[in-house]
Amino acid sequence: MGTRSITVVKDEQGNKIIEMYRQMDGYPSGMGQDLLDFVNKFIVTSGIAIGEERITANGMACFAAQLVAYFKSGAGGFYLHAPTTDFKSKKQYYKAYYAEYYYEITQDDEHMKVRCWDTWTGSEIQTDPFGKKFMEQEEQ
Repeated sequence: MGTRSITVVKDEQGNKIIEMYRQMDGYPSGMGQDLLDFVNKFIVTSGIAIGEERITANGMACFAAQLVAYFKSGAGGFYLHAPTTDFKSKKQYYKAYYAEYYYEITQDDEHMKVRCWDTWTGSEIQTDPFGKKFMEQEEQ
């Protein structure tokens, strides 16, 4: 049985754009690291600059579309859910989808931030000071 996860991308106002479900490898050293590696390549802009050489997302909705295109390569593995607004805690994702980890991607100036929670305990799993990897539970 796989380690399931939910990844939520929020827009500039904090509203959920997508919820992406991953069937396996959802743990921080799997999906978490995949997300950090992908997110750290991007800058978020408002408009598209001619001649921009950095990897750009024209807002968080543009980023969400690129995220899905990056991860989804065939049948199975990843699924999109309509964003839920009625869950009051991360643990409800475990109850609804058996997702053991919840990831949230938000905009922080022109960059993005990835946060992770263990849905069973509700505890947040921290990244290293540079946002390049999630720390093991024992390191926190």
